[in-house]
Amino acid sequence: MAKEERRPRRTWIFQGNPKRYDLRDKLVPGETEAWEINAYRDEIQAGDIVYFWRSSGDEAIFGWGEVAPEGGDDKPALKAGRDRIAVEYKERFEEPIPRDVIRADPDLADLNI
Repeated sequence: MAKEERRPRRTWIFQGNPKRYDLRDKLVPGETEAWEINAYRDEIQAGDIVYFWRSSGDEAIFGWGEVAPEGGDDKPALKAGRDRIAVEYKERFEEPIPRDVIRADPDLADLNI
């Protein structure tokens, strides 16, 4: 039986509401945390890249991480039920990337954030 090819990694944006979860304090490289997933649950795979968006106040991308694997395969590690996915934080940006900088980039101007 032929081994199924893994699709290329995808990139996602996970949104943190500072009233419930402040990325400035929580995003620590090397740490793994569970994130609630509201959409695309069946499309997210281990190894996918995630950027972390702070949704109000200082609206910006604060860093990035990678979806953690479950048992060494392409399935994401589920935490506390089916709607939470483990993500390992890779980097917290010294200077978060604010919305106006993102909007000024022609390749990112239409990004839905």
